Amino acid sequence: MQSIRRRLISLAGSSFVVSLPKKWVKLHNLKGKDSVNLVVDDNKIIISPEEGIKELSKEVDISSLDKQMIELVIVAYYRAGYSEIKLAFSNTTCSDLKSGGRVKIMKVVRSTVSKLIGVEVVKQTDHSCIIKEVVSSDASEFDNLIRRIFLLLLDYSNLSLSLLGESKRNSNLDEFSVDFETAERLVNYCLRLLRRSGYKVYDRALFLYAYLNVVEELLSDYHFLINSVNSLKLSKSERSRIAKILNKANNLVRGMYSLFYDFTFDKVNELYTSRREIFSAINKAKRISKSKNTLLVVDLIGVITNLTLKLVDLRLEMQA
Repeated sequence: MQSIRRRLISLAGSSFVVSLPKKWVKLHNLKGKDSVNLVVDDNKIIISPEEGIKELSKEVDISSLDKQMIELVIVAYYRAGYSEIKLAFSNTTCSDLKSGGRVKIMKVVRSTVSKLIGVEVVKQTDHSCIIKEVVSSDASEFDNLIRRIFLLLLDYSNLSLSLLGESKRNSNLDEFSVDFETAERLVNYCLRLLRRSGYKVYDRALFLYAYLNVVEELLSDYHFLINSVNSLKLSKSERSRIAKILNKANNLVRGMYSLFYDFTFDKVNELYTSRREIFSAINKAKRISKSKNTLLVVDLIGVITNLTLKLVDLRLEMQA
């Protein structure tokens, strides 16, 4: 909780005015002439946004966009907290840069929306559609959801290590793919909650938004690591060497998770010490092995390590 000092301004000699922090006003999408609630409690006054969340609507022309950009636009406006997104398009198909062909725009829209919590395509014409919130956002669930995201991240770290112990390719990673999609949904929804409702400790909302974006990167890199470990040819000795490094990196992730809920400077110091040990082991592995596959995997572990320390830095900022 942040303490902010403000001077009273006398207005017409009959009342007093005090300015609100710009960051708080921006966080809650407030503008001039908007109303706020005042709760008088003995010697203090509690100021909060007016009850209910504003219905925000946005219209976007996606006619010139390819498949990947359409997906990004929908997710971006969803995260921004819009309750209604109107999409307009002059053609019924768009280019798919990955396949080199074309795909139906509404197929792209529906596929993207299916990965988002609380919204649906509620109206469609030949050249437009409306994505609308059908289930109200519940900010009270934020803390439970972020813990669920952490637990999925820890599951990924365990899976990546167990795959290194297998000599053959695991052809049954369907459950992992489902969990990854679940994690993506939860991250998107949490980011949406922060933009729409803020956080119970309002000055932490911006930190949490940045924090979750890094967590999303970490999830994606673990996803890439798991698929790489499962598909690349690695000798038994290479797997053993990599597993020792990955175990250290996974312990770092578990330490970051612990730090989020139980902050101490001793833990921060331990995590930075672990980072140095991990990169020392990575550099040693690179000197020993010239295998491109080994180098790819240990470089990925390095990326995961740096992202984890970035989360440690953000947690330190939240504590300040």
